[in-house]
Amino acid sequence: MSISQCKESGAWRNAGFDLVKKLAVAFAAIAFSVLALQSPSTQASAAIKPHSACGTVLIQGGAWLGGHGVDVYSNGSGSCGGGSAGWGWQCVDLAYRLYQQNGWGRVFAADGGAATIPEGSPALDFHPNSSGYVPVPGDLIIENKAPVNGNYGHVAVVDSVSGGSINAVEQNTQTLSGGTWVDHPRHTYSWNGVTAANGYASVRGFMHSPANSLTSGPPSNSGPPFNYNVTGTGGYGLNEHSGPSVGSAVVGNV
Repeated sequence: MSISQCKESGAWRNAGFDLVKKLAVAFAAIAFSVLALQSPSTQASAAIKPHSACGTVLIQGGAWLGGHGVDVYSNGSGSCGGGSAGWGWQCVDLAYRLYQQNGWGRVFAADGGAATIPEGSPALDFHPNSSGYVPVPGDLIIENKAPVNGNYGHVAVVDSVSGGSINAVEQNTQTLSGGTWVDHPRHTYSWNGVTAANGYASVRGFMHSPANSLTSGPPSNSGPPFNYNVTGTGGYGLNEHSGPSVGSAVVGNV
């Protein structure tokens, strides 16, 4: 089993969480059979064994996304410092640094949680899960808010799509192995050609950058992309564009 809690940090949002909160959420949301057979004191001592040291490189940038990736770091036992704004190597930090390095646009979460990256990143195209869009390398997988992620949501990056799997790279996720929490920088989502599943929470959808030069954009039969765009103070509208660029004509609004 793995858990993830991702909230924007530093210059995006002054946020973070500690190990106690993370473990409380995890134990409330997930039944870890290995711990269910142990006493509370044994559970506690087993669960607080350290992750990799804060800032440890888990995957080098050149080892994923065809060499277009960025280094993936351990967040230690919580928001341990570092990251794009000094508040830890959160999941959003990975997406933010990757898109910044490749010139793919700005990644921002509207309310500080990864689940609201679509609302906070109007230059990127959002494709709801099961909409017919086929994700490509470099796309962001957005997960919904749920107790398992602290009701922040989660974001991972598509590394490749192969058969019935979407292979993703991520930050600030851990798996419980033999009573020890260890970093878990890769995750495999199930994919039936239409719907992605097997996340930490349900998959909300995918974010695609029109500037992503690794691909030619969405397949021609996937329909026009969608882009969240601010329509007024405190409100969001969903614009349907005629082409893959946010500069293309708006043909509808929902």
